[in-house]
Amino acid sequence: MLAGPGDLDQVLDNVLSDALEVSPDRGTITVRVEQGGPEEAVIDILDQGPGMSAAEQARAFDRFWRGQGLTGRTGSGLGLAIVRRLVTDDGGRVALRDAPGGGLRVRIVLRTDADAPRRISPRPAAPRSGG
Repeated sequence: MLAGPGDLDQVLDNVLSDALEVSPDRGTITVRVEQGGPEEAVIDILDQGPGMSAAEQARAFDRFWRGQGLTGRTGSGLGLAIVRRLVTDDGGRVALRDAPGGGLRVRIVLRTDADAPRRISPRPAAPRSGG
């Protein structure tokens, strides 16, 4: 999977932040993870936002580009450019497509090491305040 520590966290944070920003209140964001082949994992993130035209999808990975529907909202236009760089630098792929029923689907295909043991590291618990 992604080589650097935190790379997958950053990829998912960027994509999910975008999905939350464009989705309507009480909208659904769907995340699916599946094995795409013997040495790849596929992550699909689908939102219920306004989606993107084909021209917008073609430009969405450009640095500092922001879709017309995001005027006045936060963000620098670097999120998807960073996602693409992190994913492709490690031999993966990322693509945008229309989500069934409207919205956008972000598909991330990551290489896996078929010989490596499968490990899941639990995230450390957040420190508790008070006492």
